[in-house]
Amino acid sequence: MPVDKDNERKTKALWNAANAEKHRGWIKAWESKNKDKVNAAQRKWYLANKDKVKAKVRARQASQLQRTPCWVTPIHKERMENQYKLATLLSKVTGSPWEVDHIYPLQGKTISGLHVPSNLQVIPRSTNRSKYNRVEL
Repeated sequence: MPVDKDNERKTKALWNAANAEKHRGWIKAWESKNKDKVNAAQRKWYLANKDKVKAKVRARQASQLQRTPCWVTPIHKERMENQYKLATLLSKVTGSPWEVDHIYPLQGKTISGLHVPSNLQVIPRSTNRSKYNRVEL
């Protein structure tokens, strides 16, 4: 009996949607065991989509500029720059990536924060990526 690939794909997608947490756990487990494959795939995608990456970076930079109030002084800017330096230093020292996170996201669905020193924190990349555009209270 021939296998209906479209039906199989739809069934799998429905199961994944209904069991999102379990599916996400399997994906994370596979990715942690296959870091070389994941890195190679990400690098390949990056090289094939540099225009998309640049567009996303520029959009984020524009968003930050729009969310930076006029009262931000050079001292505030230096404090923010130091947060990014700290993230780089922690990444080098610990061997795992750290990032600067906006406590209140710049483009949150229910709340939007500002690009100011008091809204920045340095956290591990995994924590930042799992947070998305949500505020953790």
